[in-house]
Amino acid sequence: MEDDALEYIQKVKNYGLEFNDPYLESYIYSLVAKIAPTQLIDGRPGSINLLIQENPTLNAGCYPNGTIVLNTGLLAALHSEDELVAILAHEIAHYVLDHSVQNVNAMLLRQKRAEFWAALATGLTAAAEGYAASQNAYYVPGAATMSMAILSTNIALEVVERLGMKYNHEQENDADKLAIEVLKILGYNENALATALTRLEGEYVKERNNAMYINSYTHPALIERINNAGKVLDYQDEKFEEIISFAVSSVATMKYSDRRFHQCLPYVNQNIKNGVATADDYILKANCLLSTKNVVASNQEVLELISIAKQLDADNINIYKTEIIATLRLNNKPKALELLNLYITTLDSFNLDNIKSDNLWEKLRDFIIFEKNWAEKMIIKLSGMQ
Repeated sequence: MEDDALEYIQKVKNYGLEFNDPYLESYIYSLVAKIAPTQLIDGRPGSINLLIQENPTLNAGCYPNGTIVLNTGLLAALHSEDELVAILAHEIAHYVLDHSVQNVNAMLLRQKRAEFWAALATGLTAAAEGYAASQNAYYVPGAATMSMAILSTNIALEVVERLGMKYNHEQENDADKLAIEVLKILGYNENALATALTRLEGEYVKERNNAMYINSYTHPALIERINNAGKVLDYQDEKFEEIISFAVSSVATMKYSDRRFHQCLPYVNQNIKNGVATADDYILKANCLLSTKNVVASNQEVLELISIAKQLDADNINIYKTEIIATLRLNNKPKALELLNLYITTLDSFNLDNIKSDNLWEKLRDFIIFEKNWAEKMIIKLSGMQ
């Protein structure tokens, strides 16, 4: 089981599906250090590792080798350190209580090991291809696709079942009880688990038309667990939200790529409100406004957001098209023509010689060709308009 867990984790990293934020990772490790035992009763080391996956689904799990896998979607749904500690304590409780070992002992593996990993590698390759564009700083927001998220989730579910991490009601309840005891011992709010689970349940309700969010959920009887976990509190920890802001941006990008504009806005607004928004956050909000409104005030707000994005990152290529479209909506044709020509000049200045990855080189080349063609056609169109 440990070999299987290590192989899956290594494949996730090799295929570029790991979310890389050293500051956030260090912060979570500091919380794990408070929760996890250094040694288990039977003498095994209790060392816990961490892997953060770029995935909008609301999942977390502790694998049989002690690796906690957290999705950015779950992190972004939480709003306090207490809630994150509750989730971490719950997953570590499964590890300490050997639930996955018990489950594997109770069933026969359906596939031989070599066959299982050969099939999984095919799925991971496809997921990596779908995700590659979102790693490209010069690609428009929305590069991450729904199919990538669904595929990644299905892969994770196969591994979860193989490693005995599909827990029954009794195991979930045991882990919840232990998590609440940990919260009390460490001085956190003992109702944090109920609050965290309620936030996840709220996300499921909002995403009820999106099968991937429902299918990814492996914990049974969520409402029952919330009722047993204590009172639901309504509070937010701005410091915590600042720490997870890059994960929030990641989820916002995926929401936008799924054309879920109204769901994207709360994430970017959260970062803006807390003063930790990046240029991409402002661009995402601007694009969401273009997709959901078309009045003078909203188009002017788009230009204001783009102006802020320019101050934060003047070289961000994603600024141009958003600014051009908002300018056209405000019927400022001369300014739009000026911006289109500037966009073409900027695209022409790209140097692809230093791109080592053939796949990334091709994607950048195709992006530049497509955008130049669009800008040139728009100039012709505008020049002929009265």
